[in-house]
Amino acid sequence: MPGTPTPLAITLQRQGISASLRTQPHALMTPGPGNSNPGFSLVLQAAPSGTAWYLDLAIDGKHEKVFANGCGDQSWWYGRNVCRERPELFTNLEVAKRAAEVELGKRLNRPVHIRPHVELYCPCEAPFYDYLESDVEFARARYDAQTDSIRSVPDGRCLLSWPKNDLLHPRFHRPADGAHIPAGCRWQSICPKAHQEFLKTHNQRPGLERAKRWLAWLISEYRKYGLDS
Repeated sequence: MPGTPTPLAITLQRQGISASLRTQPHALMTPGPGNSNPGFSLVLQAAPSGTAWYLDLAIDGKHEKVFANGCGDQSWWYGRNVCRERPELFTNLEVAKRAAEVELGKRLNRPVHIRPHVELYCPCEAPFYDYLESDVEFARARYDAQTDSIRSVPDGRCLLSWPKNDLLHPRFHRPADGAHIPAGCRWQSICPKAHQEFLKTHNQRPGLERAKRWLAWLISEYRKYGLDS
């Protein structure tokens, strides 16, 4: 008899600062298995109120919406000859997650588990909404103020520094990458590209230290999702 399929564990990411959550279908290096499967994507799409959701699934090119009362795509909400029930949104996020596990599990033919922590989209000192306070940052790089450098997480290797505080001439340290790391996620590719963005005037406006912390975030995002993310 065939064994039980291995459960697929998924970490959802915040969609900007909205109440919507999603997988990363293009992800390359997100934490844990199952978060970067090119065969599917899942969005818990929030209503404008931020207190209700529906599921938006895409599997092998087939797109489908799932609502709390089982109704499908909005395109057939109303019909001239058929009276259809109006779709109802999920009003509890945890219930929506459990429904997503069931619906995705049925379509993938394997158990699905959505992890409780939501990946933070972008760090900010004063979150606009209360629900952002519980989001978790899965960083791959951080700014170290003591050495004025960008370092890898969790091993602390130096990736980028500014000798003599010269922002225009950074030193890229380029620690070795494993052969399995995609080209668009390697330190030697992503750090110079991220630094180009860092030098743009609008990214310097919050102040130099905040700008360097933003640079570390951008390097981290490139590391996880690639330069084309």
